[in-house]
Amino acid sequence: MPFENEHSARLIEPEKFQQDTFKRQEVDEGIDIIIGKLEGEDAMTTQSYRFKSDKFTAELARKWMQGNNIDYILFEEAKEKQSPTEDNKIYMMPIIGVLGEQFTVQDLLIHLNKAKDCGIIKLLIDSPGGYVDKGEKMVNELNKSGKIIHATNIGDVCSMAVDLFMTATVRTFNPTKGAFLIHNPWGGQEGEAKDFEDAAQELRDIEDRMAKKLSKQLNVDVNIIKGFMNENTPLTKDQIKELGFAKIIGETKIKAVAYFKSKNNNMSEIKLNEEQSKQLSGLETKMSSFGKLLDKIFGQVKAKALVKQDVNGTELDFGDEVQTEEQIAIGVKATVDGQPAVGDYILEDGRTLVFEAGELIDIKQPEDDEMEALKKELEALKVENEALKAEKETMDKATEALKAENESAISKLEEVNAKTESIKTEFVAFKSQFTEFKAQVNTPSSDDKEEHKSGFTYKGIKN
Repeated sequence: MPFENEHSARLIEPEKFQQDTFKRQEVDEGIDIIIGKLEGEDAMTTQSYRFKSDKFTAELARKWMQGNNIDYILFEEAKEKQSPTEDNKIYMMPIIGVLGEQFTVQDLLIHLNKAKDCGIIKLLIDSPGGYVDKGEKMVNELNKSGKIIHATNIGDVCSMAVDLFMTATVRTFNPTKGAFLIHNPWGGQEGEAKDFEDAAQELRDIEDRMAKKLSKQLNVDVNIIKGFMNENTPLTKDQIKELGFAKIIGETKIKAVAYFKSKNNNMSEIKLNEEQSKQLSGLETKMSSFGKLLDKIFGQVKAKALVKQDVNGTELDFGDEVQTEEQIAIGVKATVDGQPAVGDYILEDGRTLVFEAGELIDIKQPEDDEMEALKKELEALKVENEALKAEKETMDKATEALKAENESAISKLEEVNAKTESIKTEFVAFKSQFTEFKAQVNTPSSDDKEEHKSGFTYKGIKN
């Protein structure tokens, strides 16, 4: 497979080498060699030569090899770096705040217009949810866009924001940045009893529609989804992964294996004295790991099997021979879900690992300008998010102040009403001292009975 921006002259097939021994060395300006240890040997041997395409043409590289009497079995010309196309350009779309308020349908449409030359849109979500009708319009616009949708979180993904999150074909979630919540929709209603009955039925319809939609998207029984919605509790990272909402990212996983290995690799030949035997017997009841047990006695523990995640949450398992970041080099092998890794995997630090048939054949360093632009954009999003949170806190404080003021006004009104009733009582008592007047029930005349059937009226005085 041709490498990007460098010609390759292969001297020996890489399969003949110990895969964890490959290293890269510069031998001249624009020329590197890949070296490693052949199977069964301790000395380093050159496996291939690499020529930078900005320093050497393919013809000059071949002449250099010939002039230095170096034979090769395969020569591959460089594959020039391609400029971004509409298919592989990514547009970052921040979705921050309440849907329908801080982030509106109009905001979404503006972003879609900006992304017209990009094939992929990546949603960066930090939202507690929002209005159902507005959220459904946003989902419809994303689906109509014809773009490939990716989604991840930069904060919370809750309620209606989950619907936007689920429009993506590639979904990742970092639990260290926020919560993930599905629950039944809420509603506010004013009016007569029938209005409340109609609103309740509408809420039930929305609950059912949302549950069925998630059930279909996740291929999970609808009753399971409804159960989680009724709980109204943020999902754990294991639940998010198990139900299929997203891949969990943001965690560096290193598998640790503790073991003791004798010189001849035969555990049955380990000799223990009487005191060690007693220690071993006592520790077996206290330790679940046999490796930890032997480490306790012999002090020989070895951490192994480095596992790395790319930006999409895909796990690259480098096996027992790679234990540290520094050992990731050209020629090492890795698997994904038990299968040989194939293609490009972008790490969080911007590096791209290129695999062919499970073998690491190239490590691409990120372009400085691209990384700088992405960092600036993320920093801007963080600043904007903090500003929105501050604005929300100010609004919450103002709301609390209005509530307090309203409660005070109601309290004063009640005091006035109480005083008014007291004055009325005193007046009636005072008046009864001078008249035979007795209070009577004010019933309407027979002519007015038809007009006052309901008993719930509020009319003005006619002139």
